[in-house]
Amino acid sequence: METKRSELRFLRKLDVERHAPHDNKPPIPPMTAKLPLRPPPNYVQTAIFQEYKIIQPTPKCAVNQHGDKVVVKNLGYPTYILRKDYGLMPQYLQKHNEKEKKAQEVAIRAEKEIKETIVREKLEEQQAALEGLKKLWSRLNYEYCCLPLILETRGFKNHKKYLEDSLDWVEKSIKYLEKYRARHPFQMFSELQGTKH
Repeated sequence: METKRSELRFLRKLDVERHAPHDNKPPIPPMTAKLPLRPPPNYVQTAIFQEYKIIQPTPKCAVNQHGDKVVVKNLGYPTYILRKDYGLMPQYLQKHNEKEKKAQEVAIRAEKEIKETIVREKLEEQQAALEGLKKLWSRLNYEYCCLPLILETRGFKNHKKYLEDSLDWVEKSIKYLEKYRARHPFQMFSELQGTKH
């Protein structure tokens, strides 16, 4: 019995010596020291894990012809709210409005050009009429100046009266046309620019 006890003591002594601190080992930290609870992160392994991680795709369903997709669980809700073009004017209406606007601008431009040509033609006609009246006045004035000073016959007197009346008429017409030329084209051009459709 004593031999067994002595063996046990010897073994305990050996065990204590085996676990005794040596100079080459660091000291064991006391129990009050805070030990790291987890090892430092390994970024390589986490990256590999995320790369090969299988993610289940969320089931989606196409809503319209443009390919807008909606999650299947949201199909019970109104889908027009989730569209990209919700609240915007459709493209075909935008194109239609642009075409109408262009056609309207072309029509306005054509109408303006027509009015300008009409005004130009009227001005040219007035200028031609004025020049014709001036030529007529110069011819009648020449005839009137060529009359003799003493008129003996009745024909000469009637001719003189006719020339005076026609000269008066031509002078009045020239004055009227010059006034009309000064006033009327300005009104026509102002009306032309003031028209809005």
